[in-house]
Amino acid sequence: MRKTVFFLLALIVSASAFAQNSDTGYVRTPDGSEYKIFKSANGIKFNPGNFMQMNVVAMYRDSILFSSNEENMPQYGMYDTTNFPHPFKDAFQNVATGDSIIIRIPTDSLMAKGQMAPFMQHGQYIYQAYTLTNVYVTKEQVDSSQKVHAAIAQAKEDIKNAALLDKQNKTIEAYLASNNLKAVKTSKGVYMVITKEGTGNTVSVTDTAWVNYTGRSFSTQTVFDSDTDPEFGHVQSYPVAMSMPQVIPGWVDAIFQMKKGTKATVFIPSPLGYGSRGNGERIKPDEILIFDMEIAKVSGKAKFKAKMPTTKKAIPATKPKAGKVIAKPKPATKKTGK
Repeated sequence: MRKTVFFLLALIVSASAFAQNSDTGYVRTPDGSEYKIFKSANGIKFNPGNFMQMNVVAMYRDSILFSSNEENMPQYGMYDTTNFPHPFKDAFQNVATGDSIIIRIPTDSLMAKGQMAPFMQHGQYIYQAYTLTNVYVTKEQVDSSQKVHAAIAQAKEDIKNAALLDKQNKTIEAYLASNNLKAVKTSKGVYMVITKEGTGNTVSVTDTAWVNYTGRSFSTQTVFDSDTDPEFGHVQSYPVAMSMPQVIPGWVDAIFQMKKGTKATVFIPSPLGYGSRGNGERIKPDEILIFDMEIAKVSGKAKFKAKMPTTKKAIPATKPKAGKVIAKPKPATKKTGK
């Protein structure tokens, strides 16, 4: 896999450098994009209806925008060039396993379609490199391959998360010590500074907990969302059904330690938050999060008539306004944030 990454990057870099001096070797397609093919010697030719397995790298200048190798997951797609848009319709004609394809798309073309990202500049290119690694005849074969790669990717992610969790635990502990904050560490690795004890029983799996919260970045102390601050446009307690919680794991772990009326400042390491993907522009990849949380209400024996999504959901999906910065952490005896 690592060799494939280096090979693809070498192709992109060499193609980019070559393109600055000459257009020779690229074939222009009707939409203004260009492509170049590097053929393999003994590849298996794709036929309509086959499924492609491929490694994909996308770059802008010297920045990697996407890499299936970094995600540890190859990409799959049905081979049907009659329905492919340009430039893929042209570039993927008569390809075989082992072939590599470089497609370069002008940023000006993307701008004309309203698809250019803010960081892109006029007169540049997006480079996409594809290496076709396998061919499948049936969808069942694709599903089987995906399961194998998903298991490998998960194992690698678990190893990475364990190392990152250990590192971020030390960072959080150093912060707590320097600010004279006494925290309780949960078994999963969430740190909780209890600022007010609640009453009754701790929240259970049959409960729905109604949470007041303010979330901010550990590194910048910037508030990225709140359901108590009118600035963010959704002032109401957020319900979390604990039997099927659609929130980050760190929230679930923290809520299970709390009672009705409990207030706490909760430090959540990235593997228990949004991980290496982050959450849009608000939460960067591998970001430690801090939440000021209060259990406003607890209702028991929640019932669900519809099946809830299984994907991890951001704490309210409402897009917040511009964040604000808290210059200094407040003492543990007071609630930080709103």
